[in-house]
Parts: sequence; C-alpha cells; structure tokens
Amino acid sequence: MEDLQDMLPRKSGVNETQILKTPVMEQHRKLFYYLVLLAAVNYSCEQIIDIDLEAVNPVLVIEADLSSPDGVLEVEISRTANYFESGPAQKVDDASVYLENRLGMQGHAEPTGNGTYKLTQVMTETGDSFKLLVELDGVTYTAVSTVRAPVNIDSISYSYYEGDSFFRPGYRFNLMFKDTPGEKNYYRVRVYKNGYLFNRPNDLVVFDDADHDGKPITVRLHSQYYVEKGETAVFELLSIDRHAWEYFRSFGDLLNAGPDSPAPANPVSNFNNNAMGYFYAWSYSRKEVVVE
Repeated sequence: MEDLQDMLPRKSGVNETQILKTPVMEQHRKLFYYLVLLAAVNYSCEQIIDIDLEAVNPVLVIEADLSSPDGVLEVEISRTANYFESGPAQKVDDASVYLENRLGMQGHAEPTGNGTYKLTQVMTETGDSFKLLVELDGVTYTAVSTVRAPVNIDSISYSYYEGDSFFRPGYRFNLMFKDTPGEKNYYRVRVYKNGYLFNRPNDLVVFDDADHDGKPITVRLHSQYYVEKGETAVFELLSIDRHAWEYFRSFGDLLNAGPDSPAPANPVSNFNNNAMGYFYAWSYSRKEVVVE
C-alpha cells in the first residue's frame, strides 16, 4: 500500500502541505492573518524596506465554502485594516452575494451578520461548476469552483505513541482510501474530537495524488490531535478542486517559510479584481472512531 509521508509543516518538494479552513470561518480568518504576519516577520529578516505605510490600502478578503453533500454555501467578507489602525479587520455586511450554477440560475446568499452570508438547499452534482459573485461598491468579484466526486475512506487505524523530543505522547492515526484512477485528484483531511474541529496550522493537510493515481493511499497523522482513550474522533476526506489546492498549498508555503527564505507571495486567490481569499466547492466522506 502506498504511503504519504507524515502530514506536518516542512520545507520540501513533496506534494502534501499544511492548510487552513472549513465552515468554521472565524478560525480561518485568524489563521489567515497569522500567516500574513508570519510572512512579514520572515521578510523583515531578509532586509529593511522603506515603504509609505499610510499608502497601504485595505484589501478585500472573501472566504467561501460550498459543501456539496450538505448543499450549504457559507461566505465571510472582510477588509484588512490599514497599517496604523488598531483592532480587528473590518467586517463587510453590505455586499450582495450570489451563487450561479452552470445553467445561469442564481441564488442569493442572505447576510447573517458580522460579515457572514449563507445560502442553503443548493442542488449540486459531481462535475457541476459554480460561480460566486460578490458585488460591493460598484465592483463585482467572481470565482469559480467545480464539485469533485467524493472518495470513500476505507478504514481508520490507530496506535499509541510514547512520544519523543519532538512529539508528545498520544494516538497516531492512519487514514486509508483508494485514489480514483484516471484523473488528477486533490484532497484535504479534517479531524474532529468530540465535535471540535482541529484547525491549527499543524493540524490540517492538503495533498494531491501525484505518483499515486488509482492506488491505495495511507495518510499517516501524528499525535497532535490529542485524542484520549474513550474519546470519539471523526475523520473527513474532502475532495477539492485544483484552485482550492493551489490556494491552500500557497498558504502552506507561507507557513513553512524560514528566516532565510525569499519574501513569500500572497496566497493564490481564485478571485478576480485583486480580492484575496478563496471559493471552493467540496464533497467528502466521513468515518468515526472511538479510541478504546
């Protein structure tokens, strides 16, 4: 059975990398700004830059998920703060948000407060492409994503690890599935414990099926999930499209940039008109394990 290497932050050429997000938009927003700050710190180790800080304008950030099995679209919109502004990013509550299917039919995502918008009962099928449109201040920002077929998790195994100087003691999990043959596939793994989503930089992973097309794959997960005996862990294998993979991978590059690295670029956004962020549709399979 083919193994993917342990999914931990690293600087290497392997195709798996760390990521950020899910329907938990607030966690993503915090992680997003953490990585932007990290990039700034890394770059400051390279050289001193003379810039006009007052000229740094706010940037629109759009974070949007479409869960295919659940038929739910969730969007969060904010603006990054000016350099000299204190406080959190500005939430945007006056945008118009629409989801358009391949037939040109649109649904309106209703604002729910604090910069969030939601649309439910979205009808999706594998292969459907959706366009997200955000209208704000006379500008329309768009991004497109395609629903991929879900891939079933075959099994989850685990064993107890005694720990070492790098990793604390705890249970390590192996997630096993078979890649869909004959096409390029992109995946994300999410882990919950007793209903809590692990969403720190060290927890979340994305990878593609390079050199594993149509083969059984084992994803080995370290003991950072802190699952104890008697607790319930839920694993989700998300099928995502290339645009989402590129976005999350570029976030991983930001996260893994060291002091001697060149100044990292912004994460790859699939929105036009210079908006940052992402829109991606995804399907998933899920398996629950009670640690005994």
